[in-house]
Amino acid sequence: MSKNLKTLYINSQAIDEANQSKPFIFCLHYAGGNAGAFNNWLKNSKVNYITVELPGHGRRISEELITSLDNVCQNLANEIAEIIEAKSLKKFEFSLYGHSMGAIMAFCTAKILMNKYKISPKCIQISGRHAPMDEDPSPYRTSQGVEALVEELRDIGHTPEELLEVKEFRDFFIPMIYSDYKLAEDYIHDGTILDIPIFAYCGKDDSGADVSVMKRWEHVTSKKFSFKSYDGDHFFIFDLNKSFDNIIASDFLELCTHKRIDEDADCLNQLSNANDFYERGEI
Repeated sequence: MSKNLKTLYINSQAIDEANQSKPFIFCLHYAGGNAGAFNNWLKNSKVNYITVELPGHGRRISEELITSLDNVCQNLANEIAEIIEAKSLKKFEFSLYGHSMGAIMAFCTAKILMNKYKISPKCIQISGRHAPMDEDPSPYRTSQGVEALVEELRDIGHTPEELLEVKEFRDFFIPMIYSDYKLAEDYIHDGTILDIPIFAYCGKDDSGADVSVMKRWEHVTSKKFSFKSYDGDHFFIFDLNKSFDNIIASDFLELCTHKRIDEDADCLNQLSNANDFYERGEI
């Protein structure tokens, strides 16, 4: 790997400025989304949330879209590996979280990291997408064209109806969303089973990724599988009342040595305090 870190997807400045004593969660956005979708999570006090942004999205809107899922995941895995090497992060604890399209990106990137670089995320955390070996339960396919995609966006919500009627919006954003759908749609499962835990989450009213659909992710891990469901649709993760970033962080921290070290330190402090009380005859 190159010694000169070249950022392709990850906000490397955020990593430089992060509290290195806390573990990291890389956030992979959904089709048509961008890194800004997770801005409210960046203030989380438990972990460092690091956003990932694909070319042609958000601040990179002027760049050419990538149409190969394998290329996306190869580049992202390479970048994470370079970050770990460049910063000599021997105990770099991290998770990959992805929603919808981001879920399959998290799965594929974890596979590449483990097979090619011998780097294991502590887990992957996914929401809003069917398991890798299953067919998409949504009736929409990119072969149906752009107009059918507009109806798909109406069905899953999150995009205001008035925007869908604006020609400028459709001309500008629909091709990007269509490209993302095509990218995720072209994935072919090769039988991979990850040797790390998977945490899955869903909105109970998500017609394309409900409880029965999301529970199928347990078949692509040989380790712990955890599942939680919440009221809401495909974009339940942005319901501020749920503080979803804290839910993800807490699940991830259960696997981290950072948390165990903190708990051991608290235990030692409590024992020390108890000993002080004992020596003073107060207990």
